[in-house]
Amino acid sequence: MRMRVSALQILVCTLVLALGVTTKAFAQEVGSKAPEFSLEVLQGENPGALANLQGKVVIIEFWATYCGWCKKTHPPLAKFAAQNAKDVVVLGITAQRKSRVLRYLRKTKTGLTIAHDPRGRVSRAYRAKVTPTLVLIDKDGVVHMWAEGGHSVKVVLRQAKALLK
Repeated sequence: MRMRVSALQILVCTLVLALGVTTKAFAQEVGSKAPEFSLEVLQGENPGALANLQGKVVIIEFWATYCGWCKKTHPPLAKFAAQNAKDVVVLGITAQRKSRVLRYLRKTKTGLTIAHDPRGRVSRAYRAKVTPTLVLIDKDGVVHMWAEGGHSVKVVLRQAKALLK
């Protein structure tokens, strides 16, 4: 009996620790400084590094050429960026093969600045596991919102508008 209680205690402690780490991993992004990066830009104006965008609201969309939702989120994101060009940058980041992305961009006008993340380093830093994943960064470089799925674009744009005030 004593051995079962001990094994059960270990199991419960392990689960509590695992859940705590998972919660911390996602919670640390919102409200913390956005991970720094610099990527090759395939389309649009090259901002250089994320640090160069300090003072602007930044929306990052992790996307892929095969993502149906991404094709639907590009137009409202591009429109918002164009309407607020002085204060907003929308950056599409993809980890797909460069040749595939360039072929897609020749056929499809996204209206976004598109950057290439060949090793998926930035995608991992922002925990982008599905496409689209949207990350909203405020003018101080702090992650304000993190959302998955195309349905979240309206919420992200609403929050971005609020940050502009």
